[in-house]
Amino acid sequence: MKKRYLLAQLGGGNRDLLADGQPAATTGERMKFNAMGGVLLTTAGVAAVSMFFALRHAVGADIGWSVALGALWGVVILNLDRFLVVTMNGARGRKTLLGVTILGRLLVAALVSTVVSMPLVLVIFASDINAELPAVAQQKSAAFKNAINNGTLQQQINELEAKIKAEEAVVHGPGSAQEQTDEKNVNTLTLQANQAASTAATAKQKWQCEIGGLTQGCPPATSGIPGNSYRAKGDQAIYDADQEKADTLSAELTQARSDLAKAQAADQKNVAVNAQDITNNQQTINGDQTQINNAINDAEKKDNADHGLLAQVQALFEASSQSAGLAASHWLVAGLFFMIEFLPVGIKTVLLLGPKSAYETIAEDADQKAITAAAAILTERDRKELEIAKLNTQAAIDQRKQELDMLKGKQTVDATVEADMRARELAIRLWASRYVDRKARKYIKAMLVKWAQMIDDQVNQARAQQQSMNGQHSPNGQQSNGQSPNGQAASQASIGSGTPGGGGI
Repeated sequence: MKKRYLLAQLGGGNRDLLADGQPAATTGERMKFNAMGGVLLTTAGVAAVSMFFALRHAVGADIGWSVALGALWGVVILNLDRFLVVTMNGARGRKTLLGVTILGRLLVAALVSTVVSMPLVLVIFASDINAELPAVAQQKSAAFKNAINNGTLQQQINELEAKIKAEEAVVHGPGSAQEQTDEKNVNTLTLQANQAASTAATAKQKWQCEIGGLTQGCPPATSGIPGNSYRAKGDQAIYDADQEKADTLSAELTQARSDLAKAQAADQKNVAVNAQDITNNQQTINGDQTQINNAINDAEKKDNADHGLLAQVQALFEASSQSAGLAASHWLVAGLFFMIEFLPVGIKTVLLLGPKSAYETIAEDADQKAITAAAAILTERDRKELEIAKLNTQAAIDQRKQELDMLKGKQTVDATVEADMRARELAIRLWASRYVDRKARKYIKAMLVKWAQMIDDQVNQARAQQQSMNGQHSPNGQQSNGQSPNGQAASQASIGSGTPGGGGI
């Protein structure tokens, strides 16, 4: 039964070149490819375990799904790493392409290594992470509380509280400025009207006492002479002036009291409206505050219950920032798994930067032979296609001639039809000529390549024979095999015997 060399093939080797009895099998290359295949299986196994832990412990998935998806992830990483390694072979010898290839593969490998190593690190430091998770939850809750306290709802609460404060000033305050002005005006006019009425009453009493000639109980300066004398007339004029002023002030007082009543009525209405606004705004504030409290409580519950992958990563970095020893252990373990996943591409990069191996030389020779054999097959196929094309062209021409002969025999073809037929025949000949020319060029080119290869082989063979004869030359100038020094010229003269024409170059 033929060995399949699966491990070496997984490592990127050609099993036909590495099989027992082949040149590459004796150089130790098969062992190298076996080692590379083992490394790829190791990285895939680590990736599968990493995905299992990520799904089972970080996400909380069912163990069956965790095992299945972990195995699938291992296969994905195996294919990806093998692709990165195998596709780097063709870049050797071309510095720019080699640099771009290595850089691109290293970046992809670094990304994959980081993703694969993180779940394993989380599992190893699970106890430190679990101890730090409550602190991380508190930080998240505090940040959320600070954000919501500066959010739209809190701004609305602040605006309503300022509005309530202004409305309470209206409800419990001294009244509006208009009411205060009207009240002050009423008080001033009341005092003035009372004074004017008292003055008018005193002036009237003196006028009456003067007319009656009374002095008992009358104001001072009463003459006591009865009659409507000039004194009485003067007192009457004074009384009339005082009474007119009192009447004017009384009318102004009545108007002021009316204005005050209107202002008080308006203020009373404003007080009722503001009191209702205070009640409505306070209800809105209570509702907004309830929403804020509920949101904060929900966020705290969610943060306390969050043990997911991102929360664990944050807790690990928080704990590492507080402990230098934990930070060093964290990065050492992460670096270990990173290098394990990075190993295939790293090893392949080192091999490409070094000298060409024996396997690569053998593989290149095998590829060149395969290309030459394929070219020979294509040449033979082109020759057969050329023969078929000639036959088809000749058959088409003969058929057209027969058709023309038949038409001429029946004397039903006029000059126009004959010209058309000749034009068609010419077109067919031109097409056939171009087709034959293309195929002939390809055939000649292939024969020239083969001829040049034969010449190179004969030249190399002649040089090898000449070197062999030079090594066996005796001290007396004779060849050890009995040939003369002129045998070199004879060998070189035979080079041209292998040309396709049988002649020399």
